[in-house]
Amino acid sequence: MTYPADWGTRSSEQVAAIGLPFQPVAGGSEGAMIAELKSAVAAEQPMLMMLWQPHWIHNEIGLNVVAWDFSSPDCLAGSSQSKGDACGFAQASVEKIVSRDFAENWPAARGFVEKYQMTNAIQNALIAKVDQGGMSIEEAVAEWMAENEDTWRAWTN
Repeated sequence: MTYPADWGTRSSEQVAAIGLPFQPVAGGSEGAMIAELKSAVAAEQPMLMMLWQPHWIHNEIGLNVVAWDFSSPDCLAGSSQSKGDACGFAQASVEKIVSRDFAENWPAARGFVEKYQMTNAIQNALIAKVDQGGMSIEEAVAEWMAENEDTWRAWTN
């Protein structure tokens, strides 16, 4: 299963180029994709799916990540790849950015921004508490902060 068609997907070309014996099927929506995944897990059936992180489902179900042959920020998905030399597609990244005069205007905040790190695993768990556990964002953050004071204090020193 691949991303919904209206998200734009290159999976069909990619699957054919690397010789996988599958026909990609576009998920109708994020909800439909998660329902299909849960159904496959409940039926103990294998499923190959394109999915993203952070997402709460990674906190609920132990998923195996398929590694590409190599990784490159310049990777272009599609038919130019081949089995044994496939890089998937360029991964999105989240960058910390600030205004040109940020360090000058807010020197203490600069240190925080430079030290702050949040892994997908932490975000997956927090998203699960909010999306699936009924917590408010404020409650989930307060709980995480109470349990991880050493981590966030290091960001603020």
